[in-house]
Amino acid sequence: AVHAEGIRIPACGGADQRMPCGCATKLADQAHHGEIETELQAALLTWDTGRIRAAIMSTLPSHHDRFGEKTCQCSGCQFSTVLIRACEERVAMLEERLKLCEGPLKRGNVAIDVTTCSVAVRTEVLFADRSYPDTSAAFHPDKLESNDKVMDDLS
Repeated sequence: AVHAEGIRIPACGGADQRMPCGCATKLADQAHHGEIETELQAALLTWDTGRIRAAIMSTLPSHHDRFGEKTCQCSGCQFSTVLIRACEERVAMLEERLKLCEGPLKRGNVAIDVTTCSVAVRTEVLFADRSYPDTSAAFHPDKLESNDKVMDDLS
């Protein structure tokens, strides 16, 4: 269960954080709490900033500025401010990085799947022919310019 381990907040280039929800849950609210917590965890494991923001919204505590916008305001889905802040920092970082990708995405050489956290090369990259036992790789001499554009978009 998510609750026992805490919420895992993925980090780029560092160790992931694990944080408890910080929510004292009534027995009657435990199932609902589990659903909210499970969705927050699932959302955080994607690059889908809309989904993450929606999951964060469902966990806001009563003292948060946007609490009045929540659909459900029961005590079972009011998580700690520290956890909310860490989740919001992840969303901000993802939005910043996705904004940097707008140019390369428009060119069509690469695509990003925010649900599976994957990057796909959509343009063929041609390599020079090699004969066994040579296992090195080099771009095809006739395609250096187009291959460089794809590699620039990947970086």
